[in-house]
This record gives sequence, structure tokens and C-alpha cells, in this order.
Amino acid sequence: MNLYPRIVGTVHGLICLSDDLFGYTNRIVLWNPSVRKSIELPWPNVTSDEVGSYIFTLGFGFDAKKNDYKVVRLAYLRSGADHRSHLLPPKVEVFSVVEKGWRMVSGKGLECCFVEDIWTQCFLKGRVHWIAYEKKMGRVKNWVLLFDMEDEKFRKMKLPESLVDIIPMRLFISVSIGMLTVFEYYEDERNRFCNIWVRTEYGDVKSWCKLYNIDVLGGEGRVYGLTENGEVFLTNSELSGGWQSLEEFQSLCEARRGELVLYDPKSKQTEVVQPHGVVDAFFVGDYTESLVLLNEEIGATSYEGSKIEEKRE
Repeated sequence: MNLYPRIVGTVHGLICLSDDLFGYTNRIVLWNPSVRKSIELPWPNVTSDEVGSYIFTLGFGFDAKKNDYKVVRLAYLRSGADHRSHLLPPKVEVFSVVEKGWRMVSGKGLECCFVEDIWTQCFLKGRVHWIAYEKKMGRVKNWVLLFDMEDEKFRKMKLPESLVDIIPMRLFISVSIGMLTVFEYYEDERNRFCNIWVRTEYGDVKSWCKLYNIDVLGGEGRVYGLTENGEVFLTNSELSGGWQSLEEFQSLCEARRGELVLYDPKSKQTEVVQPHGVVDAFFVGDYTESLVLLNEEIGATSYEGSKIEEKRE
């Protein structure tokens, strides 16, 4: 295990962890802290041993029709002398807890890419959501890319018009208070800010609205989510300099410590939630305790064997 894993997301009390922040390990774990059970996924089909250098992103969600938890993985093979270009479409595979293995699915026609290493995902209405971009005629166009956990097909969703043409690494996605949420970062000469956008009606592209503009308290400060009362989880951290090697990068990440605070945009007051921590390891998301059991014999089921129903639009 590296310094700390990436928290991919949470669904029905399960947490998906991936040990990918500091190099290839192919280690993905589904963990239920409430019952202290976890399963480690087998290695995927697409690995560096098989295809050479590549980048990938993950999505974690629930298939309500099959009562099955799934992880979707998109791998982009690198190309070019400097390995900075990516081959399209990506190689796509899905892990099913019920099936206990990975299988390849179609990514035909998928022309979206992700920002390497700093991608985020969220699960809502039966679909995984990522910030993705298409590059055509020298221009970048940003989208929300969706993967439906039931039919295992990709779709695209429009972002607010002002976010379509900006640098994609400024955008991060989440679910806050039951709504699709996008964090848009920008800087001036002295400060870093975040516009918080929410989609108030999931099926209505016109329902995007800018909820807050937040000063994120430092050169590397970050927003993580909202509470039902409209308060904002964010961290304060200062930029700690550059890096030239993997070892220096790991040391930099470890050094980027800060506080997780709760900020009230109305009163402008902050409350420290976690006084000390590594900024890149913080995660805020909806979590509901459950008795979902994960083991080799029964796959994914509820404690009483009843299916978990999820409403969709």
C-alpha cells in the first residue's frame, strides 16, 4: 500500500478504495466499515504488463436490477514518443461483485478523455458521472460523461455554458445534498476561488445554477462538498513547491497538510472539523451505514437478503 489510497466513492455503505495515486498497483478494495468486511478485487484485464504505459479512471456504483455492485474501469493506452497522447477509444471493463470477475465492455465511439491522476467521479440516479473532455480541431470541449450501471452504456450530459471551454483540470464533480455538483476553480494574483455549481433538477440541463463563490483559503485549498444546511467542507493548504521524481512527489503530497473546515457562507464563520491531515487524502461524501455483506460465497446482498431499491429519473 502506498502513502494512502484514493477514495473513489461510496454507495449504500460500501467504500471503493484504489491504490493508484503513486503508480500502478492494480489494487482495488470494496470495504464496509460498519460490518468490518471487505473484498479485494482481482487484477483487471488491462495492466501495464499486457499493454505498456496507460492511464485509467474508475467508477463505482450499484445495478438495482441485478442487485449488484460494480466497478467500471476505463484505460487509455499512451502513444507518441513522450507518451503524452492517448489512444481512443479507451479499453473498458466492468467488475461485478455477483459475477466475481472483470469482463470487457464496449467503449466504441467514446472520444472523451480525463485529466490524469486528479479525476473525480460520483454515483447518482443509477449512473457514474465524471468530468471529461473532447479535443477536436485544437479546441477542448468539456462534458459530464455518464456510465449507466444497468445497461452498461455511456452517455454525455451538458455542463453550464461557461464551463464548456475552460481548462478541464479546473473542474471536479461530486454529489452534494442529493444534487449533481461541479466545483470550478480559478485564481487571481493572490487568491484561489471556487464556484460551486449544482444541477437542481437532474433531468433538466437548464437547471444548473451557481450556488456559491468561495475563497478556498490558500494556494492549494480545496472544496469537498456541502451539508444539508448549505455549509461547505473545504481545506486550507499552501503550495509546497515542485517535484522532479516520484519520491519527491510522494514527499510533497505528505507535506501538503492542512485542516478540514466547515464554512458557513452566510455568517462567514469556519469551524475546524479535522485539525491535521494530508489534503489530498481528505474525502467528503454521502455515507449511510448498512449491513451489506461482501464475501466469496454470496457476492453482494443485504443482511436480510432483500434487494436494495433505488429511484431513478
